[in-house]
Amino acid sequence: MSVYPFVDVDQFTPNSRINWISVGKIASVHRERNRFTLEMPNGLYVVYSVISKSSYRIWFSPKKGTDFSPENSCVTVADCADIDIRILKNDAHTLSVDQGDIRVDINLDDFALSVYRDNQLIHADQPGYSIVYIPGEEVIANVKQYPNNARSFGFGEKAGKKLDKRGESLTFFNYDNFGYFSTDNFGQSLVPPNTPNGYDAPFNAAAPLYQSSPFVMEVNPHPTGAFAGDPYAYGIFFDNWAQSYMNFGRGQNMEDQYYFGALYGNLDYYFFYGEKPANVIDEITHLTGRTLLKPKYALGFQQGCYGYNTRSKLETVAKAYRDHQIPCDGLHIDVDVQDQYQTFTTSEQHFPDIKGMFADLHAIGFKCATNITPLVCNINLQDPSKYPALETGLQEDSFIYNTRDYNPPNPERFIGAIGYGNDPYGGQLGASGFYPDFGRLSVRQWWGQQYKYLLDAGLEMIWQDMTVPSLGTGPMDSAQYKSLPMDIMMADSRYPESEQVYRTFAELRNIFSFNLVRATYEHGLEVLRPNKRNFIISRGGFLGVHRYAGLWTGDSASSWEFLRINIPIVLNMGLSGQPLSGSDVGGFTISSGSYGYAVPDPHYSNRFDGHMLPGYKQYGGQTKVELFVRWMTQGAFLPWYRNHYNGYQKIYQEPYNYPEPVKSICKKYIELRYRLIQLFYDAMYENTQTGMPICRALFLNEDDPGVFCDVLSTQFFVGKDLLVAPIVEEHGNDLLFEYQEVSKPVRDIYLPAGSSWYDFNEGTLKPFGPVAGGQVVKNYYAPLDPNYSPVVPVYVREGAIIPFRELEQWIGQLSQNQITLRIYPGKASTYTMYLDDNGVTNNAEKHGTYRLVNISNDGAGTVSFKREHDNFTPPEECLRVQYIGIKTKPSSVDRDGSPLIESEFNALTSQKNAWCWDAENEVVTVSFVDDKTNTSISII
Repeated sequence: MSVYPFVDVDQFTPNSRINWISVGKIASVHRERNRFTLEMPNGLYVVYSVISKSSYRIWFSPKKGTDFSPENSCVTVADCADIDIRILKNDAHTLSVDQGDIRVDINLDDFALSVYRDNQLIHADQPGYSIVYIPGEEVIANVKQYPNNARSFGFGEKAGKKLDKRGESLTFFNYDNFGYFSTDNFGQSLVPPNTPNGYDAPFNAAAPLYQSSPFVMEVNPHPTGAFAGDPYAYGIFFDNWAQSYMNFGRGQNMEDQYYFGALYGNLDYYFFYGEKPANVIDEITHLTGRTLLKPKYALGFQQGCYGYNTRSKLETVAKAYRDHQIPCDGLHIDVDVQDQYQTFTTSEQHFPDIKGMFADLHAIGFKCATNITPLVCNINLQDPSKYPALETGLQEDSFIYNTRDYNPPNPERFIGAIGYGNDPYGGQLGASGFYPDFGRLSVRQWWGQQYKYLLDAGLEMIWQDMTVPSLGTGPMDSAQYKSLPMDIMMADSRYPESEQVYRTFAELRNIFSFNLVRATYEHGLEVLRPNKRNFIISRGGFLGVHRYAGLWTGDSASSWEFLRINIPIVLNMGLSGQPLSGSDVGGFTISSGSYGYAVPDPHYSNRFDGHMLPGYKQYGGQTKVELFVRWMTQGAFLPWYRNHYNGYQKIYQEPYNYPEPVKSICKKYIELRYRLIQLFYDAMYENTQTGMPICRALFLNEDDPGVFCDVLSTQFFVGKDLLVAPIVEEHGNDLLFEYQEVSKPVRDIYLPAGSSWYDFNEGTLKPFGPVAGGQVVKNYYAPLDPNYSPVVPVYVREGAIIPFRELEQWIGQLSQNQITLRIYPGKASTYTMYLDDNGVTNNAEKHGTYRLVNISNDGAGTVSFKREHDNFTPPEECLRVQYIGIKTKPSSVDRDGSPLIESEFNALTSQKNAWCWDAENEVVTVSFVDDKTNTSISII
């Protein structure tokens, strides 16, 4: 067994106190500006550094002589603020520091830290047992008090059907958990040794997944006991790259405490106080970096498949989307495009004239991605010149060595293998080769240059896969936990290459994928394509990877369990700083929600012509219709919207291949996504400024404690005013597509207090309502019936301003795409609209070429527009405003005090500065030339 084994959550037990000891008494305190070194009698020490008025950092190592430098890791970007602090007390027993927004008290007699907002306790170590370790080992932990009503959110990509992880124990160990099943593509056990609970269920939050974000946001809506007072929120980010843990009240002695810790490395964490959860997000994304804007097409619908293995198949899918008039922006080609699975290559045999193919697809609106893994295949080892990535990688010594001390005599490079599943016609798909050492700057620079061929050919976006990295059994070494050997050595990216420090993969496991994506973005896309806004969708990373990529949640399976966990995963990713995430819509691999298996027809090889194929049963592995529709319609409101599946298991999963009414329902909701694309784009812009995610847990927008109810894990906001409540439970059966409703597809919906709400009704002009907030709408009926809307219950807040665009088949199809701002009746509100060239270039970032418009609705008929930034002229000459719920015809509609012309709706396109009233739908539509920095529209 490896000397660095995987350790199950139930076997990491600082709460047992067996062999664990606390740091104990502090003998002396040394201050250097806003950094305090607290020394213990045994020569160990804790470092407390003030980061800002509301945040601080704690360091501790159980090893003597640890050098706590460099101070910042690659994950963090912000430096400590040089703020004035007040020392309230510094004697032999207590150090008390007023940071400005919080007061930090440290008990020096037996180290324990407490945090106060004014005089209210909001955070505290466990007295007498706070920072703990096992002497002679590297293992460390910090035990905290856990108030009765505290809720725990964040953690990035974690399974389980609850958003709140109170009562759960989690581990952070980047792991290729294919389908969350029990075996991988080679038949190996997915469950690491020493895991008595197993990890074969998507409802198990303890499962190690592809991405790690050891970050918790504690929200306490009803503080009691020692913590009594007003509601508060705070966050803790544990910056440790080894296997780490967070336990929130699960197990022995855990009723009123939680802990976080790791097997190796230092206890290095940041604390952020926030009066509200949104303030915590602002703090953590300030530390780890704001997200850069993504191209708008990344918010459009995407289609991917492992099995689009020829140019003709891919082009057939593209043509089918356009023929069926189903909007789609992205086509994702898996490793099928490669020449013998050699990364950065394309197969001339299966994808002839790749540059011409990309150009043809781009001409009809498709942006293409292809799968890039961190494997550099060694198939041409006898003649590496045939494979530039291999040749230059060997020349520049870019690959990891198969050694445990890194500098032995005559080292050999590690060779590992990736498995891509079973070929339905026999044999296994995969390749073996070398893995780059991304901890070194020179290697990251070399890696980035390898993208030149694909980008020159016309590739638009990068699909970063197998990022753990994911290995099967290789020719040199059996994969440990489906990845590199845990005791192999690689570079620590915190140090410059001239002072390189090497550590085991066990210590650096969770940062490998971060540095891979970082290399692709910083040294590939940004260098080779410096004038474009670039995009990566990645399968893994560490907290902070949002600076470079969006994330999808790995190889999900077609089951109701995976649909059910999709919302809490995406919302917790957003709460961890990752605004653009989502699952493989419909499920990547087959499961209980699939129609059996696809069986190959030896007489018919082209399985992707867009039609039912001879030789296949009608239930050839595809996702069952009820599950598929619920997943497609839910996905229309989540940030990353990609239908992606294993075409070697499933006959199809494209919506146009399903029978009616499946195709029509999916098409309707994809179209709604495109009409609402400005709402998503504006929310993405807001994220770059504040860290607020695109899709938000209810408590991010609301002060109402009632949101902490049973629906918290199944409802969410898009932006601040659109409340989405999908159906996530099975209600029917469908035998060979003869769908029958077994029970009424209903659900309860909580409408937050403080506002009234309108039933969005799929964006129709005449919504239902208003309904008072602070109550539950019981048994909302949402059947799979295109003639009975809606399929997804959605509510919009009173007074909300919601932007609509005209329907496009892809982003940028129309040379002009009218913006219509719908103003719902009720309270005053504001909205910020961001306009640029759709993110085709990065002129907005580099040259400020964008327009930012603040829009105000006074709730009494006047809507005002003020350009806060005005360095971009949209192609649309006019703006439109639609006042919803106008039951009687206005006597006049004015612009800046001057009356506009009354007209007919159909004439508004050509007749500018005009208005009309639709009596049937109770709506006033105003069209006006967008030619003023400040202007207002009023109905009289």
